[in-house]
Amino acid sequence: MSYRRNLSKGSLNRMELFVVQLDASIEKFDLVSAPMLVDTNVLEYLYNLEMSDYSLIKTRLLIQEKLSLASVSGNRRNDVSVYFPQHDESISSSPTYEYDLEEFERRFSLGWGYSEDLEIGSGFTRTYVTTGYKPAGSDDLDVAERINLYKWSFENLLDTYKSNHSDNPFFYKKGHAVIASRS
Repeated sequence: MSYRRNLSKGSLNRMELFVVQLDASIEKFDLVSAPMLVDTNVLEYLYNLEMSDYSLIKTRLLIQEKLSLASVSGNRRNDVSVYFPQHDESISSSPTYEYDLEEFERRFSLGWGYSEDLEIGSGFTRTYVTTGYKPAGSDDLDVAERINLYKWSFENLLDTYKSNHSDNPFFYKKGHAVIASRS
């Protein structure tokens, strides 16, 4: 009986460490991504006061480069997008993403939410705004930022964990499909 208890305790300790590492990775991703709302290039692009076309393009490319760096900060590929609802446009770490107001409003969530129909698969989304509260509509926003954490990224993480342990971890939330390793 003691052997079985020690195995269970060891497995539980490994899982707790795994969850702590996952939380730290997501927190790091938040810390790298969230400041983009007050980034000088984002604000410059938002208010583009008398900027030449060249300066606008250059600033847009700088923002896209920063978003691309932020999107790989958590050891997984994720997408980060900055939205400018007043201008009907966005800049994203994903080169294929195009601004869609309906999609932006449908997925608007100040906390983490799960979505089945993200650009390249299912996953978690979160929107950051400078106001700290959910505005009545996109007309009330100058700038917002969306982070997409993809399901396949979590599957990769679980695959890596399983390759080093005999456990078979998974993520589960009532009402949604289980996210598990691929094996």
